[in-house]
Amino acid sequence: MKGEAKSFLKFLDGSDKRFIIPVYQRNYNWQIKHCKQLLDDLLTLIEQPLKPHFFGSVVSSNMENGNREDYLIIDGQQRLTTVSILLVAMVNLLEKKLVQVNDSKLKDKIKNRHLVDEYNTEFRKIRLKPINEDRQAFDALFEDEVDFIATSNVTANYYFFKNEIINKSIDLEHLYDAISRLEIIDIFLEKSDDPQLIFESLNSTGLALEEGDKIRNYILMSLPPVVQEQYYVKYWHRIEKKTEFDNYYYVSDFIKSYLTLKLGKTIVIRDIYFYFKDFAKGYQKEALLIDLLHYASLYEKLLKPTGRTNDLEPNIIRLNQLDLTVIHPFLLAILDHISKGKLTEKEAKDIFSIIESYIFRRLIVGLASNSLNKFFATLDKDISKRQNNNQSYAEICKFILLSKEQSLRFPTDEEFIEMLMTRNIYALSSGNKQYLFSRLENSNSREQINVIERLQNSEYSIEHIMPQNLNNEWKESLGQNFTEIHNKWLHTLPNLTLTAYNSKYSNHSFDVKLTIENGFKESNLRLNKFVSECYSWTEKELLARQHILEEEAKKLWPFPCSVYVSPKQEVSSYSLEDDFDFTGINLSSYEFLGEEKPFSNWKNLLGDVITSLIVLYPAKMQQLALEDGGYIAKTKLSNSYSLLGDYFIYANCNTSAKIQGLKSFFKQCDIPFEELTFNILTKSN
Repeated sequence: MKGEAKSFLKFLDGSDKRFIIPVYQRNYNWQIKHCKQLLDDLLTLIEQPLKPHFFGSVVSSNMENGNREDYLIIDGQQRLTTVSILLVAMVNLLEKKLVQVNDSKLKDKIKNRHLVDEYNTEFRKIRLKPINEDRQAFDALFEDEVDFIATSNVTANYYFFKNEIINKSIDLEHLYDAISRLEIIDIFLEKSDDPQLIFESLNSTGLALEEGDKIRNYILMSLPPVVQEQYYVKYWHRIEKKTEFDNYYYVSDFIKSYLTLKLGKTIVIRDIYFYFKDFAKGYQKEALLIDLLHYASLYEKLLKPTGRTNDLEPNIIRLNQLDLTVIHPFLLAILDHISKGKLTEKEAKDIFSIIESYIFRRLIVGLASNSLNKFFATLDKDISKRQNNNQSYAEICKFILLSKEQSLRFPTDEEFIEMLMTRNIYALSSGNKQYLFSRLENSNSREQINVIERLQNSEYSIEHIMPQNLNNEWKESLGQNFTEIHNKWLHTLPNLTLTAYNSKYSNHSFDVKLTIENGFKESNLRLNKFVSECYSWTEKELLARQHILEEEAKKLWPFPCSVYVSPKQEVSSYSLEDDFDFTGINLSSYEFLGEEKPFSNWKNLLGDVITSLIVLYPAKMQQLALEDGGYIAKTKLSNSYSLLGDYFIYANCNTSAKIQGLKSFFKQCDIPFEELTFNILTKSN
């Protein structure tokens, strides 16, 4: 195996070369967003003459039984195909004189050096040979547009490049120069190399770079070696150490939270690198590293709060026990405000307590956590923009929490207590049970017992006071309705407690559990105080303990009130992902891919979003429109379909059906539901 750094165009150069994509490779699947990223990189290169741009590696080998210059592409086919599509678009624009250049030979240079072999005696002169339908679509680009295959990504990306060149008046000579500065590692396999093993190792998840690694390389790579070393030691290494926990670096997770806070939007982990590159354009490298190190220091307090957060330590520890990382961007914002003197630790403690109550109440009531992604991504910005005349950050935070409805609501005392006392607590996840019993046992006392650790190492266990299997003594003590009482109360919180002596208690009668050595009478646990004072365990005692636990729960997980009064009608945001009934809701606007548009009509919104999808995913939408039925068609299927450009959409339906239609499109185009957000007018508190 031989590797050599070279220009990407140098790799393509040579009229007798053929590039064959093997059939085991995936189909060409670059979308408009990937092409946009490539074109943006090339436009940046145009502004930076002579600067190269690393474009990855291309792995190839000689085609068995092929000509000497037939190259089998083992890895890099997506980039190779995309640049070839861009070059075809440039050639066609020059052929049709849709753009002007000074170099009259540019068209022939591109076509004959990189795309076709004009001297080849075979019918097919095109040098790139994609697989199956991709080949048909790519070959059609060299013919008349009426033969183009509209349902192919190849065609869609061709039109993207062509239109962008025209609309942005991109100079093709400068663009060609920028393409010539794309550099690759050309890896050529010898006959003794096993292409399959190479392919597997290059594409194995084990060798894939973490997003944090890519970002480190992006920041440091373009700097002089001496500066690289300085910045790595002074900043990046410290960022890594501050985001290290249990011998694992959480750099990627940290940057995800950092970007979510800075951009005010949810980010999928696989897209972090691309978002970071766009975000970083507004920063000098050292200023960016300084900011990252600042927030990494705050993130360290979230990962390892002990000894680092003073009065906030117990709050952060408990929030970590609830294991909901979507709140990290907001918590980072709070810690940042403290560091800059905008919030006191006392105010922050109040906010952390309310967030803990909000999360736990929702967990007990059974509200899905996926609706919280967008909410916590924008919460700090939503609070800050209301802070005119020095209104309290904490009061505004509570106000916003209380203004949420349906899937984002703050469960009331009645709803929370009802579910806490009646649901099967024993069936909660281990982590949530450990959090619950630790909180109940320790309350707000300074004398904390490490309940969670003791549960994890089996020193403690969760005990059913009335056992899971009733013996005759228990049946007699419960009375003739023992079956009904047992079924109603067995796994509920009033019947559960902590003990270090579970095996001793077994199915013994309550009297034995009470008086046995190390029984409830001798327990030092606060949770067992009431139990130790009882002489029997019947529905009467269960109801009494329930009342005690209800009062304690309302104290530990309080329902907030806010003195803040909004000067205008509030707007709440819900994503397509949220379990929210939009029927009868007053729409204000919607946001898609970072752009907000005012819309009050759901039908018009549907048409506008689908128009965007047609632009972004033309091949996929064309394919969906040609299928039978569905929400989009090329011909009018019924009176419920309305004309939209060259398409018909199923729009004369209720709001719920429109939402389902959007979900269908997003699923087909592989777009995360959270990318689409609806801003609705809400009722005042």
